[in-house]
Amino acid sequence: MSIFDFVGKRLDELERDRTGFPPRGPRYGGLWLGLPIFFILGGLCTKYKRQYLDGAGPIALWAGFVLVVATLVFGCLVYQRRVPIKTQLVVDLVAWSILVWIFIHFRFWEP
Repeated sequence: MSIFDFVGKRLDELERDRTGFPPRGPRYGGLWLGLPIFFILGGLCTKYKRQYLDGAGPIALWAGFVLVVATLVFGCLVYQRRVPIKTQLVVDLVAWSILVWIFIHFRFWEP
């Protein structure tokens, strides 16, 4: 049995669990897409929009944070429940690749 057969069978098993009756509880699959989005938005915001963050009041920052996080968490929940597992795997790999590219391209290690 090759590694590709093993991964394929495991993905098919996860898809049966996701679409079965009764469906299994959430496994936080949406966060594999949500985490790179959180990091990309947060990193770009702090790297290039510092003057806006310095001038904003604490209530505006808190309200913005709550709205963005609530929207992304709701989006991740819908994503993990409605999108097939194999499609999620491809989209998540693309999102993590973009995160790595942005980290290297914009040189986040420099101040």
